[in-house]
Amino acid sequence: TPLYSSAASDVYKRQHLYYLGFTCCLPVVHKHNSSLLFREWIPGAKMQKDKCGILSPLPSFSVILPNLILTPIVAYDNAGNRLGYGAGYYDRTISDLRKNKKKDLIVVGVAYAAQCSDSLPRNAYDQSLDWVITEQRIQKF
Repeated sequence: TPLYSSAASDVYKRQHLYYLGFTCCLPVVHKHNSSLLFREWIPGAKMQKDKCGILSPLPSFSVILPNLILTPIVAYDNAGNRLGYGAGYYDRTISDLRKNKKKDLIVVGVAYAAQCSDSLPRNAYDQSLDWVITEQRIQKF
């Protein structure tokens, strides 16, 4: 099951999932204002900076279509709305995957309970979470 996790600080979680048998992948910004692509990640693999300066797997690693995306979020609400970091990469990517490639994609926000808001603004292009995991609970939407 290919799985994506974003933050560099998530290396420990990625390693744990990798050793449990998951195929892990990381995002690559290959073109500004487009969908992300995901390349396979293995512990200890050499990385390079992508177009946004984020460490990503080398082009020699396979492109993966994830079944599950673990995404960091700024905030979420109890309707499954998410507030990201403002560039729209995840909204474009999740929308593209859900419409064209991975209709069964599961998007899980990884957050602290304090990041829950009563409600968040929502635009037509915003993509919702399927689940959120915090230090206090796991919630399905």
